[in-house]
Amino acid sequence: MYSNYCRWYTELSLPSLDIKMLSYLRQTIITAWDHTLVPYRGVVHLNCPFREPLAPIVTPEINTLSSTINFDVFFTNIYQGDKKILVKYDLSNYLEYWLSQSKGIIIAGVFNTNNPDLYCKQIFSLSKLLKYPILAEALCPLRNYAQDFPNLINTYDILLRNDKLADELRPDVVIQIGEFPTSKQLRGWVEDSKVEYFVIDNRPDNLNPLHNNTHYIRANIHDLDMEYEPNKLAENLDISYLVRWKTDNDIIDQKIIAYFESEEELLEAKISFILSKKLPEKTPIFIANSMPVRYAEFFWMPNERQLMPYFNRGANGIEGTLSTALGIAYQGKSSVLLTGDLALLHDTNGW
Repeated sequence: MYSNYCRWYTELSLPSLDIKMLSYLRQTIITAWDHTLVPYRGVVHLNCPFREPLAPIVTPEINTLSSTINFDVFFTNIYQGDKKILVKYDLSNYLEYWLSQSKGIIIAGVFNTNNPDLYCKQIFSLSKLLKYPILAEALCPLRNYAQDFPNLINTYDILLRNDKLADELRPDVVIQIGEFPTSKQLRGWVEDSKVEYFVIDNRPDNLNPLHNNTHYIRANIHDLDMEYEPNKLAENLDISYLVRWKTDNDIIDQKIIAYFESEEELLEAKISFILSKKLPEKTPIFIANSMPVRYAEFFWMPNERQLMPYFNRGANGIEGTLSTALGIAYQGKSSVLLTGDLALLHDTNGW
């Protein structure tokens, strides 16, 4: 209706007396408010659909639902955000809390960056300081810079399929960097865990698909000030939680390697495993949606090849797969497209 006048637009879901839908509404309104301030002031447009009849109707269930909600907790993280874009973002206000929690994880999600070295260095520095494991999505650079990441966890999707292990590994703190990973297993596990949730990203978007109470740190990971001297709290951290993650991850890694190296047949699932170990250094690789990205999530092994993953995510992520891959390979740089037949056929006019 308002064309390009609005800075952001979304259509809300139909109202529903459900705590998950109320959480979704809260996070959507927070996102809308952030868009009015960052990176500059402007209006947003929320379209609110309602069921008929539109006249107010007495609904006794409202009081029942209201009695189950602790509103002080529900609205904990609603506050006026910082309207400034900082050159260096000081994390000191958060570090003391993070250092006091021994069972924390860093989720490095879907992320494209033109400076993967700095991106990896920043996340490694945060993990090293906090002693938190890094659950690294295959569509971010971390798995391809494994020489710098002793705390990197790549088999989390497999580990969390074991109910007993998933329960023992539940965190108290989650720090998400970038968008949430592809893994539905990880999503369900985090959703079922009672955690303090933090998202580090400079975009005024709701990047937490779980819609739970979230602390947003509106900063680019590249701009975090990570030059901190370890204090006494950091020197006496309990690392048993980190060690458990690393031990279990190493066991699964060895089983994956043993299985694929003994399997002579070229299975679909094996392709991601082979590419992660055999591609030349700094090769760009475009990974299509559906099974290719899921196989990469499961079996893309940590390596030191500085490979460069590219992707199209979202509702229409299948569109333009071949065209995007051709664009990446433009000017003759050797590149790879990992795709299924449907995604390839969907864009054959890209030749």
